[in-house]
Amino acid sequence: MNIGPTKGAFIERLIKTHKPRLMIELGGYIGYSAILFGAAMRNHGGKYISLEMNPEMAAVANQLISLAGLGDTVSVIVGTAAESLRGLVARGGLGRGGVIPMVFLDHWQDVYLPDLKLLEGLGAVDIGSVVIADNVIFPGAPEYLEWVQASCDVKKELKGEEEGDAGLVYETEVTEFETQFGKDGVAVTKVVGKENA
Repeated sequence: MNIGPTKGAFIERLIKTHKPRLMIELGGYIGYSAILFGAAMRNHGGKYISLEMNPEMAAVANQLISLAGLGDTVSVIVGTAAESLRGLVARGGLGRGGVIPMVFLDHWQDVYLPDLKLLEGLGAVDIGSVVIADNVIFPGAPEYLEWVQASCDVKKELKGEEEGDAGLVYETEVTEFETQFGKDGVAVTKVVGKENA
């Protein structure tokens, strides 16, 4: 259930390279990644927000974050990712421009795509945003990968009647890792432009 040291170190390097002022995690569990990535964020003055649906898991995460001395950098919000994201946007909790520089998807893989489309629709991801998705090979997130790897023309066909497509152009790279469960992958998606921009 935790990101683990190998994939964790890979994502830490991304944080150190991009130095986002804000990183939001969808799926906090007991706080392993919030502590690991929160410490990396603190090194350049960034903030880390972990969204966790289960109040008991969020309570454990908050205790561990406090013990790690990261209470000034990391905060945990209890609720579904969708309601928490809508609330953050409505309250202006994303800071300058309402765009999230870095997002970490690490909850149920079947909601990665709906959550990304929600972020698109809210204007919370835009040019320069980086979206990191864990477990895209095992257990897998095929619909999500299809969306972030598709051209704009293909997206129009995939979209159907759904809301959320902001015409963003993505560049995605999947890095594979051997884990105790077999091969897995982390997708790193950068928003590099807008259709017809």
